[in-house]
Amino acid sequence: MSLRKSLKAKIRWGLVLGAERFAKKVRGRIQVNREHEGQDALKKRRSFGEIVKIVERVKGEKWESFRDRYGDWGRNLILWAGRTYGGLSLLELGRLCGGVDYSAVAMGIKRLDLNAKNDRKLKAAMKQVAKHCAM
Repeated sequence: MSLRKSLKAKIRWGLVLGAERFAKKVRGRIQVNREHEGQDALKKRRSFGEIVKIVERVKGEKWESFRDRYGDWGRNLILWAGRTYGGLSLLELGRLCGGVDYSAVAMGIKRLDLNAKNDRKLKAAMKQVAKHCAM
């Protein structure tokens, strides 16, 4: 690819210009939540299976044991991570969690964010999941 095409591609995809080390550092701080061209280039995606394993490690429990437990924040943590680090749609997340409606998925993610403001343990778990997903 010529230098001109390479530069044009970087600008078109919204990537950071500069040394590769600098670009990687900046890309790691960019959060893209809206669907648009070039979103895949900005963040590394995690599969649903990877996210489940990370949350299981952080929570110290298997997914099957907390998936359907009423009031447990584990499922909502997986939904949040799946949306944030997996780039999965609400519909996909609902299907992967056993047929949950997409509006319930959205509410679970919102509830997790609200609860994390007052719950240190939950906030710490979210930080751990974010750290492992970003690796």
